Amino acid sequence: MTHTKTLPARCQLSPFGDTCSNRLIEFEGLRGFLAAWVIFGHILLFSGYTYTDGFFGILFSPVLGVYVFMMLSGFVITYALDSRSSSWFDFMKRRFFRIYPVYALSLLLAILCSGVSQHVANHFEFQQFALENSERLAEVNEHFDLYLLADATLLQNLLPRPIFPHAHETFLPPTWSLSLEWMFYLVMPFLIGLLRQRWLIKAAGLSSIVVVIALFHKQVALISPSLSLANGSYFLTGIASYFIWKKLPVIRGKYQWFAIIAFWSAFGIGFAILGLSFKMWFGVMAMLLYPRIHPNPIRIFEWMRWTLTCPPVKFLGRLSYSSYLLHWIVIEVCLFLGLNWFPQMEGRFVLAAFCCVTVFPLTYAASHLLYQYVERPCIQLASRKIPGQAILSQRVPA
Repeated sequence: MTHTKTLPARCQLSPFGDTCSNRLIEFEGLRGFLAAWVIFGHILLFSGYTYTDGFFGILFSPVLGVYVFMMLSGFVITYALDSRSSSWFDFMKRRFFRIYPVYALSLLLAILCSGVSQHVANHFEFQQFALENSERLAEVNEHFDLYLLADATLLQNLLPRPIFPHAHETFLPPTWSLSLEWMFYLVMPFLIGLLRQRWLIKAAGLSSIVVVIALFHKQVALISPSLSLANGSYFLTGIASYFIWKKLPVIRGKYQWFAIIAFWSAFGIGFAILGLSFKMWFGVMAMLLYPRIHPNPIRIFEWMRWTLTCPPVKFLGRLSYSSYLLHWIVIEVCLFLGLNWFPQMEGRFVLAAFCCVTVFPLTYAASHLLYQYVERPCIQLASRKIPGQAILSQRVPA
């Protein structure tokens, strides 16, 4: 006899049975891993490696980690809005306290360290990447007031790229993705509200969105490539993944083998034809969903689960947001000091090794302080403003 059961949105399935939880604890570790991936990728870029440098370029390209972050955000924000009803204002208030105080301090620090950035960009060791940084910094000096306003509002991706080529990465380049996420937050409550409507209204609304995107996406992408359909697909993948996670039932009995074949066929096809960031996300989703199909644990997925939930990785996950914002500044400061104290340092490998030894501990030390004294108090402040409810970031890390 077939046994199917749809899990509540707040319940998590383990290989050993149903366990209700207020969060997916694997996501916290995933955030820590992704942030470390981005840090290491930027270390390689500063040291002279490029996206086309074989193994390093493919596996350690930092933008791939950012894309997985976007998918994770799509999942988590949909979880937030679907788990409880709240006004657009309340949702944006929680998001503001979650991201803006740390962002504002990091932005201020980046502006104060602009001299260090310029010195590093002008150094002969950094070749083409230095040239790109020099152009970015020159553009910042030319349009300082405009860029400061755009960055302060997290709307830098709306500036037309043909006129302002580096508008998305002015003072602190990693924040281009944070600006995208902020704009995603602005519209996501309306999309979830639409999905809660009756089927006719829902169909009409979604059809209108598809038509508008089809008509204008090329023009929008020309103005701001960051707003392209390609980047939107990462958020949409996260949204779809949430609904699959929520709706996929536990299947046991005579249809179980059919479900197993269908599940792994879909996973295998997606894993084979999609890019590296999607492969990683598919792996995470397979880890979360396979217990609903398989009665017994699968060792590789349980190893992944253990890795993402072990205390050191969870600790890095708590610091992931601060470390993502701070690491660029720390890399430049470490290179500035290192090249002045040890001018004989030459070669990509030597620079990368020096940065790994210095940047990681300093980034996480600074991130811990920022988390303890800014990020966590602001989260708690937002939580106290909503009596009887805990802010989402304490339940499902965003």
